[in-house]
Order: sequence, then C-alpha cells, then structure tokens
Amino acid sequence: MKRHNLSAAIWLAVSLGSFQAHSASEPLEIGITYQWQGGETEWLPYFDIEKVTDYGLLYAQATEFGVAFPLWSPLFTSVAVSPMFAEQHVISGGRHQRNETLSAGVVWRLGVTLNDDGYLSTGILYDVSETQDPEWFIDNSVPMLPDTSLNTWLRYKSESVYDKDQHIRKRQSGIREMGISIEQQFTVTERWNAYVEFGAVYEGFEYHTTEGMLKLTLTHQF
Repeated sequence: MKRHNLSAAIWLAVSLGSFQAHSASEPLEIGITYQWQGGETEWLPYFDIEKVTDYGLLYAQATEFGVAFPLWSPLFTSVAVSPMFAEQHVISGGRHQRNETLSAGVVWRLGVTLNDDGYLSTGILYDVSETQDPEWFIDNSVPMLPDTSLNTWLRYKSESVYDKDQHIRKRQSGIREMGISIEQQFTVTERWNAYVEFGAVYEGFEYHTTEGMLKLTLTHQF
C-alpha cells in the first residue's frame, strides 16, 4: 500500500544488498486527505517522497522526514523528525482540559519487513522541548488482498495532570491510543490514485472511548 510503503522501499534496498543508487527516485506523490473521527473532520495535506542514495533511504511521508537503513535482512531502522503537539492536561473545577502547543519531535523506529508490503515496527517519539514524556509505539501492516491491507497501531506514554495553578496533581501511564483499520487503494488513472481507510480508534487516559474513523485520500504522481 502506498501510504504504508516505507517498509516496501526498505525491503527493496535490503534485497539489493546495499544502498547503492540504482534508479530514478520514486515518483513524487502529493494529494489531500479528508479525515473523519468521532464526529470531527479535518483536511490534511498528503505527500510521499522516497529516494535511495548511498547514505540510506531518504523519505518524506505524511509529517515524517527522515532516513532509513537496512540492518540484517529483514530488519531495518530509521530516524526522522516530525512536528508534534505537546499536550498538557489540566483539571479545573472537576473538568478536564487539554492544552496543546506545537513542538518538534524525533522519531526512532526499528522494524521487520514481512513481505513486499507488510511490516511490523516499534519505536519512540521524543519531544525535543521536553514538555511531555516520550511516546512508545507499535505499528503493523499486513497485506490481505491485492491493494488491500490490515493496519493496527498502539501508542503508550506517561503524562502529568496539572491543576489550574500548574501544580502536578497526578501522574498516569497507559495506552494513549490504539486502532485497527482496513485500507484499500484504487488506481483512478495512470497518475491518479485514491485510498480509502476505515476502522476504529480507542483513546485512553481520561477519555476511554472508541470511535469510528474514515480517511479518504486522492493523490497525483509527478
């Protein structure tokens, strides 16, 4: 699947035995994503750039910009930077409030390719500003049918809950988010692709809710 194609590109590099530049870069793919979850909607830009070089697989996908390297087949690792929202939970008058500020994150990932389109990876997202604790994650994508994949993910972290005077009221650790989805790719024309992803997302901590999710993406290759 194109939207989860980082592992496929790394698998190709591992199969070649080195990161020697072997061909032209993968096509630049940009588009727009419509996302619905729990009654809330948003529009997100989408892009996918991959280039195999002597220094590693350079990639920019969604909000991640980084470089990946093969280890021992079929293992790979990657380091990337990604914008992230630093969250602060405040309890005031018995009500929970979430304050968000934009921060910079560093992503480290260790994974294994299952086949040309499947992978299992784990890693950590670290907030450079140290406003919040690191977040651990596990991602898994398994091909089901041609152009169809089953995706699962889990996010685990610790965080502090503050009172209105910014004193730490309590510490909590646990699953921040986990989800499952099915993703289908459709080839519209030679250069236009469409992706449909639907599933369910569980949000932990003070929410403890499970919501449906739907993503519709339309992209163009250059």
